[in-house]
Amino acid sequence: MKEKKFSIIAISGMPGAGKSSVSEKLREEIPNLTYFDFGAFFRPITFCLIKSGRMTINDLQQIV
Repeated sequence: MKEKKFSIIAISGMPGAGKSSVSEKLREEIPNLTYFDFGAFFRPITFCLIKSGRMTINDLQQIV
């Protein structure tokens, strides 16, 4: 059985730095590349934690 190998490309930076633009170019150049937006993943979770009272804005500021 052949072992599958995966590569991960992580792009990090400040808001507005062009991370999404770079990701778009990579998706055009690399076949079968899967894009995952961690910000879009974590924002709703953070919102729910704050809304439910399990996390405060102060907690979030300390994490960030």
